[in-house]
Amino acid sequence: MKRCLGVASLTGGLLLAGAAVASADTGTTSDESASDSSLSAPIELGGVSLGLDRQTESSSSEASSSTDGDTTVTSERSEQDATDESYGIDVGSVTADPAGTLTSRESSRSATAGGSEGAATSSSESATEASGQAPVTAEGIRVTGVREESSATERSSSVTDSEGSTSQREATREESATGGTLGVGELSLNPAGELAREDSSSSATAGGRDGAARSQSASETDGALRLPVSFEGVDAAFVDDRASMTERESATSDARSSASSAERTEDASSTAFGVAGLGLASEPAARAGEQRSDSAASAGDAAARDSESARTVGLAAPTAVEGLTGAFVREDSSARETTSRVADENGTATRGESETSESRRALAGQTGDLTVNPFAVVTDERSSAAREAGDAASRSQDSTSTAAYELPFAASGPALVAELADATTADRWSMVSDREGTSATRSTEADRQVTRPGFALDGLSGAPGQELTRSDSSQGTTTR
Repeated sequence: MKRCLGVASLTGGLLLAGAAVASADTGTTSDESASDSSLSAPIELGGVSLGLDRQTESSSSEASSSTDGDTTVTSERSEQDATDESYGIDVGSVTADPAGTLTSRESSRSATAGGSEGAATSSSESATEASGQAPVTAEGIRVTGVREESSATERSSSVTDSEGSTSQREATREESATGGTLGVGELSLNPAGELAREDSSSSATAGGRDGAARSQSASETDGALRLPVSFEGVDAAFVDDRASMTERESATSDARSSASSAERTEDASSTAFGVAGLGLASEPAARAGEQRSDSAASAGDAAARDSESARTVGLAAPTAVEGLTGAFVREDSSARETTSRVADENGTATRGESETSESRRALAGQTGDLTVNPFAVVTDERSSAAREAGDAASRSQDSTSTAAYELPFAASGPALVAELADATTADRWSMVSDREGTSATRSTEADRQVTRPGFALDGLSGAPGQELTRSDSSQGTTTR
């Protein structure tokens, strides 16, 4: 480049000298132009909400009674059913605002002095810039649903005659509730890019075909692209609860004794599941640029040519990912209770028993968060020079290429914990009363077990990377 500037200075002096002795035949022209344009088109789509609610109920009952002589028979039955359902979906609004701009500038100038054998200069410049972006936001989606059901049935009957009476009753009830929700979080995108280019050139001549000449040109291009992404993640939940109850009763009596019994059982279960996470924040970007310059000069049998170029490409994608967290719980319980009673002229005897059992299974865990920041850079620089003077000529070339990358990352460790619990109880009692007195006995048993296993892993981090550089150089001289 220094050698090129030296030749250019010499040639410039010759041009000035040529201009000083030129005739009065001179001319100058110049031209300039500029343009600017822009575009914007905002768009918005409103959200949508849909829902459905439905309730149904039904019931029926029957009763009958008949008498035959001294015998009376009665019976009753009733049933009830109910259902309640609710469903919904919400879709958030979507907005977009694409926009872009384009700017260009151009100018040129030329001058002559002394006709075809005199001096002439010309120069031109141009610049173009373009940019655009298209931010988009979607507010997310939410889906829900719930269904509840219940049913009840009751039956009873009795028979009465001259010897006594007998009665029976049975009642059952069942209930269930199932529901869930699913949500997809807000998503935001903001792609954007810029591109710019500048070009310039100039030339000068003095003394016609065999005189002095100089020319120079340069260009620079720079472009960038970005795509920021933000996502709030997902979440989901599910619940299922169920319960049932049954009661049975019977009684018998006559002139000398009476007996009765009752039984009640209850069962219940609950299942729940939930998960959330997977949020994302990322800003991938790329940038590329190129600079180039060329120059040439000649005077008589001397000539010089130089060129230089540099290219750069860079990539980066900093990203953070939210871990997934989830839990699962299952609970079951059951209870049973029975009683019986017998009475006659000798006394009364009562017995009872109750049993309960409970179990719980729970599991919770997370996968941990992840953060990465990868980037890479590639550069390439080249230059060449050529000189000629009479029968001597020399050439040289130099190039340097560099490539580097790095991948820093950090991840928090996953974890998992569980609970296994079981419990049972049993209670038994009896009581007898007669003319001699009252005696009672009772026994109780209980058992409970709980186990809580779990584990967790430490986080992991690192920053692997590498850089490579290559340089080449060559020179040569020839003499004819």
